[in-house]
Amino acid sequence: MGAGTVSVPPPRQPVTDALATMLTSATGYDWFDSDAQWGQSGRWPYGIVEQLPGGAPVGGVIGHPDDMVAVTWQATAVGRTPAQAHGLMDRARTAILARDATGAHTHPLPAAPTVVIARRWDTDAGVTLEADVVNVAERFTLILMTDPLHTLG
Repeated sequence: MGAGTVSVPPPRQPVTDALATMLTSATGYDWFDSDAQWGQSGRWPYGIVEQLPGGAPVGGVIGHPDDMVAVTWQATAVGRTPAQAHGLMDRARTAILARDATGAHTHPLPAAPTVVIARRWDTDAGVTLEADVVNVAERFTLILMTDPLHTLG
């Protein structure tokens, strides 16, 4: 970064969009960043990806400590039966965390100008029942940084 620049955390919406796109491709089911979008397709089961409030600096470089942050997303698999919801969450978890023999993630998350440099499972957020709907939620923490080859603004 040059003189007069400000250290800011990387943008997060591109990561939410990349997660929804990757999970749709990897699982074969629709994933959205809001429940309202599901109404446009109406297909079951489906998933919702949402960034949770918060996040914390985890590194960066001297003078720009906010350039690298840990942020948590929740993936919620929604089905009409427990088997549908749990099955979709199993596929999602595998898609987010799976690695090949070289250690690279099998499903990339292109989210320019943000770079996802690490992913980890965070917590089981539980199962909820709502009328005829089953929700299975898990949380994943991603370590993000701004791609130095992209400029913002």
